[in-house]
Amino acid sequence: MNDSELQHLLAQIQAGDLGARSRLFQLTYSELNVSAARLMARQSARHTLQATALVHEVFFRIRALPVLEVNTRGDFVKLANVVMRSVLVDHARGHSTQKRSHVRSEVPPDTFPAPEAGQAFDAEALDIALKKLRLVDAMAAELVRLRYFAHLSAEETAKVLNIPLRTMHRRWVAARAWLHRELAP
Repeated sequence: MNDSELQHLLAQIQAGDLGARSRLFQLTYSELNVSAARLMARQSARHTLQATALVHEVFFRIRALPVLEVNTRGDFVKLANVVMRSVLVDHARGHSTQKRSHVRSEVPPDTFPAPEAGQAFDAEALDIALKKLRLVDAMAAELVRLRYFAHLSAEETAKVLNIPLRTMHRRWVAARAWLHRELAP
């Protein structure tokens, strides 16, 4: 999907065209599925949710929003990936409520939460840590969401956040260190 198609679709959504949200998902389905598959690859092998089901749940949740405030592809990617994380957290909470055998994954400090880490993580613990990070540094929390959940490159993340690449790298290192300390057993 090119930027002009996306802008046209976003304008239709803002104008209240209910079918435009479905068309937006049709146009971005492959991209969202790849993002979901990458995210699911980091989940525990015991995880029962599949990438396709995750994308469909994201679709239903975004479709149910009374207002969809996205103006760019970056806005939509952020929204979709925040919703993906929310779905995973809800799923993990439901699973841990049923099992009550909550096991926390240990992740080496040099790999967490780098998008290429490919390691399992505790979605509920990460959600709590990100909420705490948001209180301390909202931009760092957003940066983690974009790099880790949206799988954006450093350059793409800097562009979406409208910050210099060097600043993005500094904040990424700091956010990773903060999260590692927060999630350490």
